[in-house]
Amino acid sequence: MKRLLLIMVTALLLVGCGDKAIEDGSETSVETVESTLDESTKPDQEIPVLTATISYWSEMGGDDAKPKDLVGLTKGDVIFEGMGYKLTVKSISKDKIVLKSSGGIIEKEESGGINMNKLAPKKLVIKMGEEKHYATQSMDGGVNFTFSYTNKVPVIEAEKTPFEKILDGDKSVLDESQESWPVPDFKNDKFTYEYLLMDLDGDGEEEMIIQMEDEPQGFVAVFHKKEDVLECWMMDNIEMTCFDYPLDNGLMVEEYDYGGSTTYHTYHYDSNGEKEYLSEFFIREELGNDDTVKCPDYQIDNQEVTKEEFEEKLQEEVLSHTLERSAWTKIQ
Repeated sequence: MKRLLLIMVTALLLVGCGDKAIEDGSETSVETVESTLDESTKPDQEIPVLTATISYWSEMGGDDAKPKDLVGLTKGDVIFEGMGYKLTVKSISKDKIVLKSSGGIIEKEESGGINMNKLAPKKLVIKMGEEKHYATQSMDGGVNFTFSYTNKVPVIEAEKTPFEKILDGDKSVLDESQESWPVPDFKNDKFTYEYLLMDLDGDGEEEMIIQMEDEPQGFVAVFHKKEDVLECWMMDNIEMTCFDYPLDNGLMVEEYDYGGSTTYHTYHYDSNGEKEYLSEFFIREELGNDDTVKCPDYQIDNQEVTKEEFEEKLQEEVLSHTLERSAWTKIQ
């Protein structure tokens, strides 16, 4: 079974404009850099666009690659280089694009099969409105190429924010002292995660809280954006009986459950990511392993109170500010 090891090239082809969009590749990758639209090109203007699917495959099996628009290509740009093959842009016009091949590229049959005796010419011509399929083949794998040339409205992908990057598993956006921290790959981990954005230190900028879906006992982390770098203010994936979660007023709660008792600490973050504790609620209504302790026991800030006083104050400061499930966004 053939395997496609996904190599997708991302960018729009602008006729006669733009910086070099694709750098020389290697045996295992095709790298791209973004370019900008020519000033004369309007955002909603249709232009000729080369759409490409470039993917490795092997006999081990795999998934198909998805087509992507190539961005900012000009004459001489390298579209692919690897495994002894090279494709460059030879010429561009509104009617066709010509790619120069170093040789060894095979034109695929209409059925999708590969005929080793049917080598494609060294000049691959893709006319406007046309789709062409090419491939390379060795004993156990190769590269598949699909190119189509059509008029499209260019879509420029915005640069991802540090928060978006960490959601994608890019730990390079973390402060260099935290790059080795065990931050999960949130989209590909065996567990499901969710996040929300909220100002936790009162500076008007939002922090990102990520937790295991509806289960902060399993994992919770707080990320603060400082320019283009993320600082992880807190991460807990170990202590199942003590966990943190946000309230709808920007405060956080540290909840500790042990031996039939529960302690709630409310706190907020200062500008340095340090916790500033505000209130403490302690309740014991069941005896644990120690039958000598007072039970029931209700305390606020280490002062004994009645059950009614405790419940009223806990409701006012914590329970009434519990977030709805809809406040969280599933990471997928």
